[in-house]
Amino acid sequence: MSLALKTLILFSISTQLGQHFWPDSAFIRGIRLDYLSPTLYLTDIFLLYYFITNNGFNFKSLRPFLVLALTSLVFSVAPLQASIWWLRFLLLVYWVSQLSLPWLKSMLKPLLIWMLFLFGIGFAQVLLGHSLNGIFYWLGERRLNLGTPGLALQTIFGAEHLRAYSIFSHPNIFAGWSVLMSAVVALTTSSLTPLFFLVSLAITLLAASRTATLGLFVVTATRLPHKLSLLVVFCLALYYLMCSRPESVLVPRLDLLKTSLSLIGASPLFGYGVLGSFPSALSLQPDHFTPTLLISWVGFVGIIQLLLMIYSLQRKLVFNPILFALLPLLIFDHYLLTSYAGLAGFIILLRFAIIKKYANYSSCRRRRSR
Repeated sequence: MSLALKTLILFSISTQLGQHFWPDSAFIRGIRLDYLSPTLYLTDIFLLYYFITNNGFNFKSLRPFLVLALTSLVFSVAPLQASIWWLRFLLLVYWVSQLSLPWLKSMLKPLLIWMLFLFGIGFAQVLLGHSLNGIFYWLGERRLNLGTPGLALQTIFGAEHLRAYSIFSHPNIFAGWSVLMSAVVALTTSSLTPLFFLVSLAITLLAASRTATLGLFVVTATRLPHKLSLLVVFCLALYYLMCSRPESVLVPRLDLLKTSLSLIGASPLFGYGVLGSFPSALSLQPDHFTPTLLISWVGFVGIIQLLLMIYSLQRKLVFNPILFALLPLLIFDHYLLTSYAGLAGFIILLRFAIIKKYANYSSCRRRRSR
């Protein structure tokens, strides 16, 4: 049962199957925001059941996170949303702490098939110009068409097309999730790694995500043979010569950064709590620069707690160059903190990239094979 639950959780993370609730706190200036909607996802049920039924739970391992969560909640201006986020985060950390490399390697073929399936949904959306609906709605597909307000679009040879959403809430999250999964797979030194990269490349192109493109380039440069790396660079360059994005993102994102900085200035020690910047913000989006977004959530006291936590674990940690793939995702977008798939992928990659007994696995394996 435990093994089956681990698998269900892995694949359900990329879906959006859940029930949204809309209290007054989920509306800003009369507009309801998904970020602020308390939501019960199917994955939440799986995680909670796994947590309850697993007898190996160790409270001590989560104590530092509990202290950080409680400190943040005390000063939160959106306690309901913050409580849900922290509970979800703690459950994800516990689940990821139970994962092993043998289990991960056993999941590679099913995960590759799942990524191809999600790519197929995204490809059909781009081709048709609207969502597929039907059963895909129950996997989390949004109702989309070219006339939907605020839709993410791309221009290919002068014609407007959807950017691929698949069953994710935004194309950037779809592309970012595929890059995170490819980076995790690369750490296993599996022969399937090149296939994962090619599928991730196709997803990144369909989603037209600049940040994921940069992340994929970093992963490619650190893990793939040079010839395949050159192929990836050539495909990306050719695609972006043919395509363009209609919107300019620099000015709006700088405005979001200024909003975070003003919030940090107003409450530098403890911040506004997770998702707490919305009631005071002029924008309907989070800051896309993750470091300042995090500081506005937990304050400098929370950042110091995180640094002390990392320092206390330094003997168990090692840096892996593949983590550079996270930089564009952290610098230019917010979904590693604000979306389910982004947060889970972020935690999984950190688990296998920085903990010594996992990060050193590939080098030990090469030494044994000599």
